[in-house]
Amino acid sequence: MVYRNIGSRTADIGIKICERSFQEKGIGRIALSLLVQYLFDNGYTKIVLDTNLNNTRAQHVYEKLGFQRLRVNPDSWQNQ
Repeated sequence: MVYRNIGSRTADIGIKICERSFQEKGIGRIALSLLVQYLFDNGYTKIVLDTNLNNTRAQHVYEKLGFQRLRVNPDSWQNQ
């Protein structure tokens, strides 16, 4: 998981968990929750992330953590 400052108090988070043995254990949710708290505690007011349109598992986690879907970019995760 990485983040970068993309503007005044805005962070862009990138997450990629491919190792199957680490999936379905809540590790990503916990790590993301800690990162989000750290960013807000350090003056960030907006956090942006994206995921593959078909990755409904990740979208569910993001929504449980309070993220809202603002737009759909159907080609954003092509050819990676």
